Amino acid sequence: MRSTVLNGSRPGARLALAYLADLERALADADPRQRAETLAAVQERLEDAVAGDNGAEDVRRALDELGPVEAIAAEADSGSPQRSSRWPAVAAALSAGVALVLLVVMPYVAIPLALATLVIGLVHLKHGTESRPLAIATVALSATALVLAVLLSLTLLSLSSDSGPSTTGPEPTGVESLQE
Repeated sequence: MRSTVLNGSRPGARLALAYLADLERALADADPRQRAETLAAVQERLEDAVAGDNGAEDVRRALDELGPVEAIAAEADSGSPQRSSRWPAVAAALSAGVALVLLVVMPYVAIPLALATLVIGLVHLKHGTESRPLAIATVALSATALVLAVLLSLTLLSLSSDSGPSTTGPEPTGVESLQE
């Protein structure tokens, strides 16, 4: 929606419209909401410039203040939540660390948590490019927790079979040997 100020034949209107068209193309991949807000703000600024007394000169000054459309598009794109959101990768790495710590105290919680964070880390490795180091850390911590869980389980099983009840029966005590 272009205003009547930009559609008119006022000096500088064509320059402002060309700038808005360039900005619209530069924002093609941005979040739709962010794109609309950015375009509205820039359009308002240019409308004020076109409506000014000096016309084209005010528009040129406004365009100089705004800067290149690529810079505005990059700033708008960096503010979009889908591009700059690293919190899932951070949460997964922290969860993997918690699973590692909880392994000795609560293995029944740590093992499913380690499995879940391993899957999340592998998905981030496959699809994410921005948080790759966090995904690697998540996979490493989760795998370490799972390997330690297996080793701890095997150690406990071997210790419990070594200290089990003997099959030969109880040894005679001093009282029993006197009665014989």
